[in-house]
Amino acid sequence: MNGMERAQPSTVRSSYRQLFGPGLQKRLLPSLGKLALAEVTAAGLEGTLQSHADELSPESLNHLHAHVHRIFELAIRRRMWTGANPASGVERRKVPRRIYETLRADEVPMLLTRLAPAWRPLFATAIWTGMRKGELLGLRKSDVDLGAGTITIRCSYDSDTTKGGHADVIPIADPLKPFLREALLASRSVYVFPAADGSMRPEDTPLQRVLRRALARAGLVNGYDHGCRRCKGRGAPHVEHHADAARRHCPACGMKLWPKPVHRPIRFHDLRSTTATLLARAGEPLVVARRILRHSDPRLTANAYSRVDLGDLRSGLNRINIPPMPLLVGPSAASPHVPWCPRETKWEKRRAVTH
Repeated sequence: MNGMERAQPSTVRSSYRQLFGPGLQKRLLPSLGKLALAEVTAAGLEGTLQSHADELSPESLNHLHAHVHRIFELAIRRRMWTGANPASGVERRKVPRRIYETLRADEVPMLLTRLAPAWRPLFATAIWTGMRKGELLGLRKSDVDLGAGTITIRCSYDSDTTKGGHADVIPIADPLKPFLREALLASRSVYVFPAADGSMRPEDTPLQRVLRRALARAGLVNGYDHGCRRCKGRGAPHVEHHADAARRHCPACGMKLWPKPVHRPIRFHDLRSTTATLLARAGEPLVVARRILRHSDPRLTANAYSRVDLGDLRSGLNRINIPPMPLLVGPSAASPHVPWCPRETKWEKRRAVTH
């Protein structure tokens, strides 16, 4: 009897609800939910993923693929399934590499001053520690020791462990201590950054929206799109892009243009990237960033988190140690005159030899 014949009659629907909840049921359950585990094949899973290719990005499709893979791995571990994992036969989509920005050192105070006082300690902790969102929201007062200057990272949200699967102790930077002290005094809960009712903030806490609005108030944006509301209402929108939000008027109707900030591509998770990038710009070795970010693979720290911009590249090129050279070409220097000498032909060379 092969593995499929020995499979238990458990369905994907029951396993899926137990593991992941309702968030992803819209994508997988319509096509896979009523199937027994033995009826799920690599070809069927590939067809389901491909049916969502027009509405989901390759990264989102890989997430769905990973969820199905985990369901079968747990089923195998619990001896509910004895066959192969069909998700292993489906190739992952290639995800285009996106370019995200990080904050420079002089931009950090500008961001923090534009945040509401209730959010300021959380964002300061994210920047100075590189902690993930779930680790910040699940941080307890008992894990912060201001006297010893340490933070013990034990869990993500309300889980028993972190993403890395183990607890870690990281130091508290001196500039961060006032922010943490303020958060500890303000909290009436076991959590350092609780919700208004003292409970742990949920996973859908809009930290990304809070970050974008604070960046816009601080002027840390990629310019402004100035649009005319009157022309837009008439069906002929007029938009101008400028580096500032100064008052301007529509050339078509004379109406005042309303500036809208063009947000920089910075996610809340990029504050974790900012931590490592600032360490790199300060000349700290890679091992320091790796220990603070708690990566098991140093390549992940180097490739994904130590990001540089054009200013860093320009500074690196300018530090190339080439000996000083005389001025060869100046902005107004004329080219040296070199007299033109015609090349001697073979007939002229032969004639010179004979004579």
